[in-house]
Amino acid sequence: MLKENNLIMIDNNYELLRLETGLSEKVLKEIVYTLKSRSSNSYGRTDLTTMFVVGLDTEQLLLLGKAIAKVYLNSRKLVFHADMKDYSNELDSKILFREREALYYYLPEEIKGLPDILNEVKIKKQLVIIFENIDIGHFNNQHHLVKIIDNQQVSDMHGEIVDFSKSIIIFTPSKSKEDFVLQKVKTNWGFYQVDWSKLKLKSEFIGRINDRSIFSFK
Repeated sequence: MLKENNLIMIDNNYELLRLETGLSEKVLKEIVYTLKSRSSNSYGRTDLTTMFVVGLDTEQLLLLGKAIAKVYLNSRKLVFHADMKDYSNELDSKILFREREALYYYLPEEIKGLPDILNEVKIKKQLVIIFENIDIGHFNNQHHLVKIIDNQQVSDMHGEIVDFSKSIIIFTPSKSKEDFVLQKVKTNWGFYQVDWSKLKLKSEFIGRINDRSIFSFK
């Protein structure tokens, strides 16, 4: 019965995402299957979900993010988008993740209006977080993301714990599928082999990307 209920949930959520986005049906089904664990955890605990998505432009990414937020978090407003091209130097990265060192260069009121991923998660508890062009941003961004993936929580500059366990993170590279996706592996999951050498990513970060959460829309 559990398997049947899971299939019903996959079908229902897939249909909702398809209607919201109009994106590739097969890939959407794979995404729904990956996200189903959020609702079937036998311990009643939700774990941070990450995805590596290839082939969507900014508009399509936001459309997908809002659709996932609506279906899984019950509000399309629960989306945070950061184009990592805007965080290509170390100081900008420290400001995004609100490292204490950022205050050596700016007064608190000067950075108050800038994007603050930790505060967004702290206030809203759960978010769909889109990190676009992840391979262009400064390596410091990946350092923080490895900690978030490993621990599902980090401390902000005030020492308060920020819990990411109820969030969904979507990573996307600057390059197209043709640049680094080698082939689709013939498995039930249908995931992709990737030539990571084509992307400017730290080995620690690559090691946290689950092969079964890589999706290509092109």
